[in-house]
Amino acid sequence: MDLSRIDEAASLINASRAQLDAGRATAPTFDAFALDALADDGAKDASFVAWDGCLQDVDEDAYRVPDGLAATLRPYQEAGFRWMSHLMDLGFGGILADEMGLGKTLQLICLLLARHDEARATGPSLVVCPASLVYNWAAEFERFAPDLRAAVVAGDADVRAEARRSADVDVFITSYDLLKRDIEDYAGMRFLVRGTRRGPVRQEP
Repeated sequence: MDLSRIDEAASLINASRAQLDAGRATAPTFDAFALDALADDGAKDASFVAWDGCLQDVDEDAYRVPDGLAATLRPYQEAGFRWMSHLMDLGFGGILADEMGLGKTLQLICLLLARHDEARATGPSLVVCPASLVYNWAAEFERFAPDLRAAVVAGDADVRAEARRSADVDVFITSYDLLKRDIEDYAGMRFLVRGTRRGPVRQEP
């Protein structure tokens, strides 16, 4: 790696002067993609190459659509489910950037249903979406994954607090605005998955 790339890599991972002087620096796992692009193949050690290969190769047999899902996934939806499952096992988050109407909600519901037993030990999941979609999400959970218990966190402050105290909840659903109001109350809660759903973008003519 030439000096210009070393400087770029150091800037990317916010390496301190002390780390550079010591010749060793640490970086978040998600920076590995960018570092991989910067480094020549010959500069990568065997462990990095093996890890990078593991990240990119999704074992289709390791992730099966759960039997309790009340829907039949299309092939690309199954691929999205397996991809998110794989990233989750590696400690990463992911973004589904499909066009509207291609089943991103269903893919996330499938992921949460597949991790149902894991959630019992770790904690519930949290879905945050525009206020206009909160009850739509609740209806989708009831429709496609009736075995998952979804609780809407909406209404006034007391009602929301009571909802968050609900026992045996698999998924909490709330809006962006209410999340901002209640952010301190969520700080002490542990979630298996935190999913966000953006609203449709309106383009001006």
